[in-house]
Amino acid sequence: MSALHQDMSLLRRLNTGESYQQAHRAVARLKDGTSPIPEAASSAQRCFEARVLLALLEFRDVYTRLPLGIASVHPEPHSSALAVESEERATELLFNLLPSYAEGHEVSGVPGLRITRRDKTAIELKVLGEPALIRLTGLPAKLWHSAEMSMLTKWIDPSSMHLCWRSSRWSWTVAEREHNARWEDGSDRFVRVTKAGAWLASGLLRRAALLHTVANTFLVDGYRGAAFDVERLVLRSSHARERGPGPHRSYE
Repeated sequence: MSALHQDMSLLRRLNTGESYQQAHRAVARLKDGTSPIPEAASSAQRCFEARVLLALLEFRDVYTRLPLGIASVHPEPHSSALAVESEERATELLFNLLPSYAEGHEVSGVPGLRITRRDKTAIELKVLGEPALIRLTGLPAKLWHSAEMSMLTKWIDPSSMHLCWRSSRWSWTVAEREHNARWEDGSDRFVRVTKAGAWLASGLLRRAALLHTVANTFLVDGYRGAAFDVERLVLRSSHARERGPGPHRSYE
């Protein structure tokens, strides 16, 4: 192994939280001159990853051992895999990503997003009809199922909510299409600014493990804004005194 190859593997591991072996294999597949952390290959993938990062930042109702509750990321050009720390964090993430709506209200979550595949330790989330894909890993299939059930019993009233991701598994609902036409209009200035700035949130999601090195906290949150034709991403971390970076088993 060359010194450059080793350095690139260590750099990728620092950014992603992967094991050295995982980072080494990923770097070995790269073409000369390629970054060890690939960018999202499509605008749809960048925008989806930006939405995922925003969900991780804005919706924090459970404590986690690691910032964002994400243990590691495996970025590829057409997808990213996120290792979720716990069932509780998985429940929270699914609740804020999978689309649903109440009559007369806007669609919450990501319109068109569905669970399209289930493996022994992962589920696949894809925006139907678009090249936008995220894999959530780190938990056995039983706990992924439990996370879905917890979401329905704790935070959603199925009698009053339309669950797009369950009622229409392989196509967008009318409500999702209407929501997208209204709020994702490419001629709208805010939409243009948001999409133009999606590279920032997508790039940070693909480097989420960097927060393991700068935060000694179980809580990193933030928000996204747009002003003067510029996308802003603001992160805030809560620190425990006299503790260095890394996960801790007791909280203050």
